[in-house]
Amino acid sequence: MNFKYLRLFIFLAPFVSLSLLCASHPAQASSISTVQVTGKDLQAFLGHEISQMNLQVYRGGKWQALPYQIDEKAFDPIARGRRWVLDQAFSRRTDLPAGNGKLEEDEVLLFLLKDMGEKGSPESSTDRPVLEIKSGGGYAYLFLNPKNPLVSQESYVRYNPNEDEIDALGYKNRFNTHQAIVQEELVPKNQKSGSPANILDRFKVRMMLAIKNFIDVNIDESNLTSKKVGYRVGPIRIIRRMAVYKSLGPIRITPKAESDFLFYPYFVRVPSRLDNPIDGRKSLESNSKGFAGFDFTHFFYGARFFSEKNPRPVLIDGAMSAEEKGLNLKDVTWWTATSEKGTLIVKVQWDPNLVKEGVTCNLYYVDDRTSLKPPEMDPGEAAVGFQLDFTQIPAGQYSVYVNQIFPPGPFQMGTEGTYINQIQPPAVSVTPVS
Repeated sequence: MNFKYLRLFIFLAPFVSLSLLCASHPAQASSISTVQVTGKDLQAFLGHEISQMNLQVYRGGKWQALPYQIDEKAFDPIARGRRWVLDQAFSRRTDLPAGNGKLEEDEVLLFLLKDMGEKGSPESSTDRPVLEIKSGGGYAYLFLNPKNPLVSQESYVRYNPNEDEIDALGYKNRFNTHQAIVQEELVPKNQKSGSPANILDRFKVRMMLAIKNFIDVNIDESNLTSKKVGYRVGPIRIIRRMAVYKSLGPIRITPKAESDFLFYPYFVRVPSRLDNPIDGRKSLESNSKGFAGFDFTHFFYGARFFSEKNPRPVLIDGAMSAEEKGLNLKDVTWWTATSEKGTLIVKVQWDPNLVKEGVTCNLYYVDDRTSLKPPEMDPGEAAVGFQLDFTQIPAGQYSVYVNQIFPPGPFQMGTEGTYINQIQPPAVSVTPVS
């Protein structure tokens, strides 16, 4: 048997979590954008100690602190390249990449666009700023080793490693403490009434891979081995690294793949690489298919569902209506589910090379309280996600990004495109202060 065929499992990680303008302008208060300035754009600070860098804003005639963080990178032998440095390790792995404490070109400064201030008066500061950062009409200023640094104590994201729980401005997510891939709680904080409530029974991954002249393998989130590797916590984002592999009995039959979950104040972003060594069009049987998605609880009944291919909302209520049965499932890259309990927007960014090959990411939708796909804490299937036909995926390396978005405040239909666009960092300009 040639076990390299099963390397295609490593693409599973990105589906797990499937598992901001100037603050002084009131019309822009609902922005969720995170400004990301790379070290390459901060030439004056390259090679300097990160601990000596201090970000401030000018607002109302005063210099003020704002929450920000600077994330380092270092070479990782497992990734065979540079990746984010973590603060804490969960596993016995001792070779986690460690930073050198100095700013390098591929490292990043992060802060919220909504926290930016007015154009400042550098001469009014006893510690003159070195760089002016402009984005979306707002300004921030970067200082080097100031005598009187301003430091914000506010944090927009928090992590409880013992419970594997992320508590952010827009949501709360919790994962199974024994199976890091299994998301068991999703609490939107944008409910229209009442208190925030969990709307998720379980995030499910169900797949069949039938490899010609080899073996058939059934996969669900319960029979994958998944472990937390480590994490980094800052006031703007949390990096949670997870390792996952598949075993048959005591034998590990896939390489261990690691993926970083990125938790921002109002959205979760999971970047991952699909490293597929086989041509599914030639090597897989026709029944090689699967889905990954959210199985909601009955507390989410009454939610309205729509997507870019299905603009007319349908009702999630535990029974498939004619309208639901008629949904367009082909090539759906985003969808929204919204109710009094809260709103979730899910966006998949599909690799352009897969698009060129005609491989689409299709909608999975079942609304049936009598359907069971155990384990079920809340019986019935109110599941929305994405399904794939693995027989259409050619060999190659592909990038996939899965995003959960939680708009702040009560959601208004028609604004989903704005929030989807805001998961991408906004444009910035960096100017030396003369």
